[in-house]
Amino acid sequence: MVDGAADHRVSPFWRTHCFFHRLPHKPLRVYAVLIMTRYLKKNVFFQYALPSYIVYILSYGPLFLLYRYHPYFNKLLTPYTIEVFRIIALTYLTLGLPYFWVNGVLAPLERKKFFELTRALKLLIFKHKLTEETRVHILKIIVKGFWAPLMFNFMFAHYRDLRVLLLQPNQNFFSFDTIYQLLYQSIFLVDTMIFAFAYTVETHWLHNTIKSVEPTLFGWVVALITYEPFNKVTGQLLPIVKTAPLLFPWWAERTIQIAILCCFSLYVWASIALLYKASNLTNRGIVTHGPYRWMRHPAYIGKNLGWWLENAAYLNHPGNIVSLLGFNFIYFLRAVTEERHLARESDYRRYQKSVSFWGVRRFIKS
Repeated sequence: MVDGAADHRVSPFWRTHCFFHRLPHKPLRVYAVLIMTRYLKKNVFFQYALPSYIVYILSYGPLFLLYRYHPYFNKLLTPYTIEVFRIIALTYLTLGLPYFWVNGVLAPLERKKFFELTRALKLLIFKHKLTEETRVHILKIIVKGFWAPLMFNFMFAHYRDLRVLLLQPNQNFFSFDTIYQLLYQSIFLVDTMIFAFAYTVETHWLHNTIKSVEPTLFGWVVALITYEPFNKVTGQLLPIVKTAPLLFPWWAERTIQIAILCCFSLYVWASIALLYKASNLTNRGIVTHGPYRWMRHPAYIGKNLGWWLENAAYLNHPGNIVSLLGFNFIYFLRAVTEERHLARESDYRRYQKSVSFWGVRRFIKS
């Protein structure tokens, strides 16, 4: 009995029980609250799963309402894109809570990260103090909210064009032009599918958790001006005039088209290498395989070379050369700001030393 009593005395819960047991009126309500509080502190569902579920509803729910009801998005987004986000919202409402519960049981580190985020959000709400965790959380909502609907829009546009080609009556699938168009649309369909998925699914199970977001306004500006609606201004400042094209012999035209497919194949190869980590303005982990083994910015190189080749017939207009150089400079600035952001990690600094910007170093060594 003495040993048992000693064991009870070292237990805070037992001391609390004895304290309330000696009270003359036995305040059972307070006693029950204390028991429930102690239970909740140890329960993954109430401690992590339910709060995470609510926090992410409050974080991303307003985006769905904007897509569904705001006039700008009603005009911008296709009905298919709106329907996809409705399905995503229903899926999250249905499966989000069980996911966070399983996540909390199997991944204690994710619980720790969430507790750090909730503490940071409390500091923002009650003390108006913006921490790094809160800043990253807010910025990644903006990144996903801006690019995810655009990627689904692009994806459905390329799917529609590909479907039209495949279902067109009397289509000659052995002609060079048909094969070119099928490959061209397929390349961009795969690219946009990867990015659409990556923007809407973030989980440590896929190793694509967002670690940080571009911290500078300049980095955001050079990325945003290449997408709707900001690219309308960019297009007015750097217009491409498509009148009075140069006439190439058939073999030169076919050679250019093959080169275009090669450039955009490099571009989509980079997207496939990124896969779940594909995203603008974010650090989701360093990718060093695929074309990134040879050059640090294969997507930008492939895309910009492809644009030059696509507009080769219109290079007789000096303004088009200036415009293409302008777009090249914008993507050069995007690459520079991305590297400055990623270089905060030692892994990327080591990667910079081993792989050159344009990939020339690796080819020379080879």
